[in-house]
Amino acid sequence: MVGSLILRTALVLAAAGLLGACSPAATGVGTSASPRTVELTMTDQLTFEPARIQVRRGETIRFVVRNASKVGHEAYVGTEEEQQVHAQKHGLVPIDRQWTTSHMGYGIHVAPLGSGVLVVKFDQPYQYVIGCHYPGHYAAGMRAVIEVAE
Repeated sequence: MVGSLILRTALVLAAAGLLGACSPAATGVGTSASPRTVELTMTDQLTFEPARIQVRRGETIRFVVRNASKVGHEAYVGTEEEQQVHAQKHGLVPIDRQWTTSHMGYGIHVAPLGSGVLVVKFDQPYQYVIGCHYPGHYAAGMRAVIEVAE
């Protein structure tokens, strides 16, 4: 009797542990109500750190973007095709209207040594890019890859 009670208790605790491990909070999956935070740094070497980010389909990510550079940068999230379209339009916006400190959507401009927040939900299992389209930056390799897996 005591042995079976111990066995049942152990099974219940094991099941609870498995269920907890499957919850979004336990696996680090960001939701709209509770996005997963990813710290992203822009550098004077025209890089994003980290250069690769793993995301699950349907996950919401809260990018905390820090510009460690002495020049302005942007973090624009999109497919490679969307990056190209954005690059064509980017030059049409006056620089004083580009810098913001937070934005819900696809992109954020961050002043030198500034920071901001960008929240993005990844619904499609594509490879996305975070790019900076300030003159010469994207061509110099200022981008990070976001892999969205099922």
